[in-house]
Amino acid sequence: RRAMAGAAWLCAVLALAAPAAPDGPSAPGGPTTEGTRPCWCGARVALLISGQAARYPWRETFARLSGGAPALLRGEGGACGPAGFDAFVALSQRANVSYHTRRDALRGRIVPADLNRGTPEVTRAQTLPAIEAFLRRAGGGVARAALFDEAQTDAIMRRARAAVAALGAEALFTTPDRWWAGARKSILDFDDKWARNGRMFLLRHAAFRMALDEGRAYAWFLYSRDDNVFLDPPGELAAFAARACAARREAARSAWAGVVAVDKGCGFGAYADKVYLADEAGAAALFGRTFEDHARAMHGWVTLALLPEASPARLRPPVRLIRGQVAPLQTEYFLRVLLESHGVVVTRIYFRRADVRAVHPIPPGVPREVAARQEDACALLCVPYVYAHCVSKSARLADLTECQRLNRVVSKAQHREARGTLGLGMNASGAGERPWTWYLAVSAALAGRRVCAEAPVVDPADLPAAPRDFSRQSHGETAAADGL
Repeated sequence: RRAMAGAAWLCAVLALAAPAAPDGPSAPGGPTTEGTRPCWCGARVALLISGQAARYPWRETFARLSGGAPALLRGEGGACGPAGFDAFVALSQRANVSYHTRRDALRGRIVPADLNRGTPEVTRAQTLPAIEAFLRRAGGGVARAALFDEAQTDAIMRRARAAVAALGAEALFTTPDRWWAGARKSILDFDDKWARNGRMFLLRHAAFRMALDEGRAYAWFLYSRDDNVFLDPPGELAAFAARACAARREAARSAWAGVVAVDKGCGFGAYADKVYLADEAGAAALFGRTFEDHARAMHGWVTLALLPEASPARLRPPVRLIRGQVAPLQTEYFLRVLLESHGVVVTRIYFRRADVRAVHPIPPGVPREVAARQEDACALLCVPYVYAHCVSKSARLADLTECQRLNRVVSKAQHREARGTLGLGMNASGAGERPWTWYLAVSAALAGRRVCAEAPVVDPADLPAAPRDFSRQSHGETAAADGL
């Protein structure tokens, strides 16, 4: 009895002296900590955004969330969440029109819209400061935006190609030129995928590098592609973070490989590549801390595509997409293999978002090429056909429409206008002053929400120079020296 009483007294003393244990998955909004740094509640998050300036509807990204960007991190019900976020945006000037949007456009009466109508110099002088100010108002403490023009992007891509080819040649005892020529000949759609998705991976690495070079300790990195529009706070976010924090506390520091949350929709047989929430280790596996890490990942991407489908070296068989075909350079498949090869723990949750594109309806009688260059900088947002099936149910309640449906609405409106029953004051030939302005107005009323670009208002003589090339630097140097 004396021993039991002594043990009970000792347990009571230890319980009073010990700090409160962080809440686990049963209380996802609890004050989760890791050492002396908050793990989720009260933590600092780096928001990473990358993509094309021409299709980035930055005013719309968080516009449908009640509470804006902070509500995205707090999750459904306003649970305890991070203290705030810093935003880092890496954009390219080049407008690579998505083939999904092109297919939607060719099937009807819409054309892709350019939301960034200025030159690179005007974009850096006006659009980037506007984006930074908008993100700070949305709750971002620090907001950095960088634009890579075509010349700079091409130069960095050439260095990435040289590094990838050198790694491949070294493994096969050949020359870099021969290795690269073999990849181009052996891999389906290699040139198009390297130019399009290679730039996509490069910009993601650039945004991550911008966050690392800021010099702050971020517990989490939330990555969003340029065309994401968030519709509701993801209800599973806080619970995922609580589970991840608990697992990280229990694991040995040397054995922890990172954790990443991916979207449940649009995985196309693998992991969706549109949005991620990752801790630092998981983000480093995805994006690469240094340019050398990024080049090694790109070498793995090409090498994986060169492997036979039934090769035992693959971690998992490739995905068969349309008509049972395999896309050797499928990004979703590559990123799944990349994360699994690093041992990163991956969880799928609903981020409650939609992929959107900005488009212009074509006025009656106006040629397609003229409509694409129309003076009105406002456009409509729609969801491309290939992404419409994987948008969460909340998207169907928002003021978004599928691009195919928008085509049908515009075509019907054109027929009604041709018959003179729509009442726009335009005839079938599109006569009238600035017909697209009127046509955009009626299309917006019929089918969706308008999003407008910034109109250049700066003096070209006062424009800043382009940033320097970050691919020549190593992580740890200052952002000023790094060109970001």
